Amino acid sequence: MKQATSQGMDASSVNSKTICIRGLEKKSSKSLAQQRTIEKASGIASVLIEQSFQRKSGITNPVAIANAYMSFSKGAKERAAQYGRQDAEDAAQVHEEMLDGIDTIADI
Repeated sequence: MKQATSQGMDASSVNSKTICIRGLEKKSSKSLAQQRTIEKASGIASVLIEQSFQRKSGITNPVAIANAYMSFSKGAKERAAQYGRQDAEDAAQVHEEMLDGIDTIADI
């Protein structure tokens, strides 16, 4: 991780057999960390505004509260899906390499 970040690598682009910093994106990419902080703070503010509105109106609508946050969590959801797709591709490649290695050993 230290090596990857000192070389200016972005966590979203580092994922190999020797370096995997999955889950540490916040530590390795200042722009991603700032984006996440802004999304989180904006989502919380939106929820608080919706809750305040509902209290003043005398209504309770948990779906509206969930929707208030959902628009701000969309970026995180998309990044998670992207990371999941990349992880699946990496796992398939490792699996294929392992199977190739087994075939090679069997040929000996």
